[in-house]
Amino acid sequence: MSKVNLITGGGGGIGFECAKKFVGEKLYITGRNEEKLSVKCKELRDLGVDANYKVSDISKPEEVEQLFEEITKEGDLGCVLNAAGISGVGVTGEKVFKIDLLGAKKVLDTTLEYATQNTVLILIASIMGYVVPPNEIYDKYLAEPDLEGAYKVLKFYLDDPNQAYNFCKRGNHLMVTKFAMDFGAKGARLLSISPGIIETPMSAAAMEEASEIMNQMLAITPIGRFGKPEEITNTVEFLKGEKASFITGSDILIDGGLLHQMIK
Repeated sequence: MSKVNLITGGGGGIGFECAKKFVGEKLYITGRNEEKLSVKCKELRDLGVDANYKVSDISKPEEVEQLFEEITKEGDLGCVLNAAGISGVGVTGEKVFKIDLLGAKKVLDTTLEYATQNTVLILIASIMGYVVPPNEIYDKYLAEPDLEGAYKVLKFYLDDPNQAYNFCKRGNHLMVTKFAMDFGAKGARLLSISPGIIETPMSAAAMEEASEIMNQMLAITPIGRFGKPEEITNTVEFLKGEKASFITGSDILIDGGLLHQMIK
């Protein structure tokens, strides 16, 4: 059976740039803005990607379930890239939680349900997940945010939306570690990528809101610049392929060396 690939949040930013690496493959991109998805699909087809789109919001479990049910009628799952996400700029911590962590967990669960041999799920996390220290109380719920009472336990840490972003990205790291064995039992792989500061609309918004902090981070980045989207996409292209067949349960840092300068 042919393979079908999926990128959530594929209508812009890192997700759309990664979609360009699926030339000759069947790919669905998703997001909440149908007009934007339609335009991006045409661009991808012009590049040789067999691209289609579905309007879907990962913070709504029923839409995720419907999405996977529909696309897997066209083939076995190949690569699923969860690039849907928001920063803490201009939103509540609860919204960050629902999209960046609870939504990511739903994508993980549904990918696992439909996974076949050589399916790979890649979560777009962040280096900011590493600034949150391990803690037995909240780590349990960050790894399984759909557990009963999770939000009640985590709410204290999520009240500040920027801190919520960091906690949710730690949750992405923990989910990869926790569920890698479940994926392996189906012959599938589970990974995350933690970008540093990448030149996207999301980072541009962060620069406007917190330029002093962003410039401080730039100053301690050993490479001496922000990352380019293609520096993420090249890694995705490698990780989704056979050459990365022994890589699972891991987070891949792509940060120009920033993280270790931040936490040393």
